[in-house]
Amino acid sequence: MNKSADIIIPVHLEQNPPSAYFFERRNADELAELLAKAIASLEPGPHNQSEDLARQENQERVITYGRGFLETINSIK
Repeated sequence: MNKSADIIIPVHLEQNPPSAYFFERRNADELAELLAKAIASLEPGPHNQSEDLARQENQERVITYGRGFLETINSIK
């Protein structure tokens, strides 16, 4: 089981949401293990507090990305 620090797939690492697990893209057994653990430990239903926090963190990441993008563009001028 790979947590983000031990990742092999570089795609989407910048998103790295809390409690996220990543797996080797060709390792179906690892994916199955992660899914089984998630199914056993997660509770059904909406999780308003977690969802609100995720939306807020996403907005912050978008703003940070936008500022970085603008800095890059402005440095080219």
